[in-house]
Amino acid sequence: MAGKRTAILLAAERSGTHLLRSILNSSGVAFAPGEPANAGADRRAEPSPTDFFKIRHEFIGRRSGYWVPTVSATNELISHFFDTCEGVASPGKIFVCDVKYGHVHNFNAGWWDFFSVPTLISYAAANDIPIIHLIRRFPAETTISGLYAHQTGVWRAWSAEGLKEIQISVERQRLQADTNRLVATISQFSAWLRGVQHLEMYYDELLTKDSQSWKNWESISGTKVDQMAPKVLKTTPEYQKAIRNFGEVEDLLQIKLSDWGVINGKN
Repeated sequence: MAGKRTAILLAAERSGTHLLRSILNSSGVAFAPGEPANAGADRRAEPSPTDFFKIRHEFIGRRSGYWVPTVSATNELISHFFDTCEGVASPGKIFVCDVKYGHVHNFNAGWWDFFSVPTLISYAAANDIPIIHLIRRFPAETTISGLYAHQTGVWRAWSAEGLKEIQISVERQRLQADTNRLVATISQFSAWLRGVQHLEMYYDELLTKDSQSWKNWESISGTKVDQMAPKVLKTTPEYQKAIRNFGEVEDLLQIKLSDWGVINGKN
């Protein structure tokens, strides 16, 4: 059974999980590999030892009867997955499992109503595994980051040579509609996390050592991050430079997550 040396990092795409993982890895307090349950990842090279699909394939292949994804079989699989990943981590390090909202269904049992609590969250609650919910305070920034990555083809960069600074035009109604959907999704996951051991961390606070986000991390993990030395670089330039029609969407970028609902249905 997986123990408290595992934490689940839960977030929407473009919320800053690569930055958080880079800080945790460089600080030495955690083992935070890539996205283990990302079915779209490039698997042409040797699969990572924490690849959920590789681990699942091997687990099911050795056990007749596990091809039917019942709740009990799925829970055993998740336990095996976390145990395996904890074994890959160095002694004393917390395994941080980066699971995007869009990957959660990979951990579900055979049938799942979208409005029901996902199996992974129920499993975490039953096994006392903390969940880190990473959010941007200004949700339209998440949407812009996604739009910019799609147009440049740069999703992450470790050196200045990997960056592409181009200008994009952002259609206001699309930005608002996409962010509405994002906010609704964040709200749904926040509701599922009620009553589950979890902490909220904010992208905006990740590079501030004494921020509330890092105090939350310390309280739930028992470890302290003393230095901020991420290797990953921010891929989206300043919005004034990146967005050709910045003046048309500037106000949307300044609306906090807690206030976003008041603009629904407005232009």
